[in-house]
Amino acid sequence: MKTLYTLLPLAIIGILISATNPPKPPKELKTVSKELGEGFVYVPAGSTSIDGRTVPVIAFFMNRGEVTNAEYRAFLSYLKTNNETEKLKIAMIDSARWSYNQNYGNPYEKMYGWHPAYSNYPVVNISYEAAQLYCEYLTKAYNEKAAKSHSGITYNFRIPERAEFLRAAKGDDPNRVYAWDGHYMRNGMGLIQCNHTQIGNEDVHYNSETKQYEIIIDSKQSETDQAQNYHADITAPSISFWPNQFGIYNLNGNVSEMISEKGKAVGGDWMSPGYDVRNESIKTVEGPAPTTGFRVVMSVQ
Repeated sequence: MKTLYTLLPLAIIGILISATNPPKPPKELKTVSKELGEGFVYVPAGSTSIDGRTVPVIAFFMNRGEVTNAEYRAFLSYLKTNNETEKLKIAMIDSARWSYNQNYGNPYEKMYGWHPAYSNYPVVNISYEAAQLYCEYLTKAYNEKAAKSHSGITYNFRIPERAEFLRAAKGDDPNRVYAWDGHYMRNGMGLIQCNHTQIGNEDVHYNSETKQYEIIIDSKQSETDQAQNYHADITAPSISFWPNQFGIYNLNGNVSEMISEKGKAVGGDWMSPGYDVRNESIKTVEGPAPTTGFRVVMSVQ
């Protein structure tokens, strides 16, 4: 296993963890913001563009990063402690998925979801139903806390709608291609801006039979390239690279993120080329996968 940032100069580390100045929630939501803590940021009401259509979006709170292994393990521990066996069966991480369609095998299958080294990395290999149960768990926990404090707040955690994801990713620019400004995958310092697969000339093959160009990526070589270019071990930590306008990380690449429409994930992942990690990128997913995770949004009632 590799350790994130072990090869990065301290100056770059400082850039990676630096924060923007995201918008603050209105006064009536300050109690909500305080109870949610630093793990969530406020996304004000606005509009966004979906496939050329302008769509209004009400205000919400969103995870700063994807749900992590540590956060998800706490959820599984809660289910075990409370003997919720049926929910636990649904919620369990399907670690064997590392070996189904990938060549990464035992190290990730045995350690990724459970080893402390990966605590701050995004949870993967869980189902849509499992993500929904996690949202129910958060909703119950925060509403119990609100009841004790007599705050009068009713929390509702859920998987984001696509419009909410795009509002968070595009910010106030409906034409923003990535969560950062500009159309380029590298910033002004020449650094890659998200965790994705880089495709070079060495990956392009011309098939003389079909008369078509094809992309051929050796999975082990891809792993090496990622370690060298991103200093990431397949996935990167949920809070890594740079925050966007709202202070949210990894909306592009790293792991594809589930949305409320079952079987769909957005934003691309560590196995996606640059075009497929755009804000508008959407793909079909069939069950748990090592490339798919999620984050949650929260609205109050």
